[in-house]
Amino acid sequence: MKLRDLINEGKKPIPKFNFGWELIDYLDTIPKFKKYRNKNATYDDPFFQIPWNVWNNVLGWTKADIDKIRDGLEPYEGDISYFKDGIHVTGGA
Repeated sequence: MKLRDLINEGKKPIPKFNFGWELIDYLDTIPKFKKYRNKNATYDDPFFQIPWNVWNNVLGWTKADIDKIRDGLEPYEGDISYFKDGIHVTGGA
């Protein structure tokens, strides 16, 4: 088995998201992410701020995967970004 296959073995499939709220709804279904959810968030506030280690252990999605998700979102309809401290997901219009 190749290293790439081993790495991708624990990776969850990536659904197609058109809007930030779809991504937020999806992340809301993951129990381990609940404590990283900002329940008071509106519009452009970060709805999620998930540390890298938690993100990788649960989903296994890479920076390239995050870029694909971001590129698939409609303009002004939410965002997913990565920073040194982890993943940030915002809502949108």
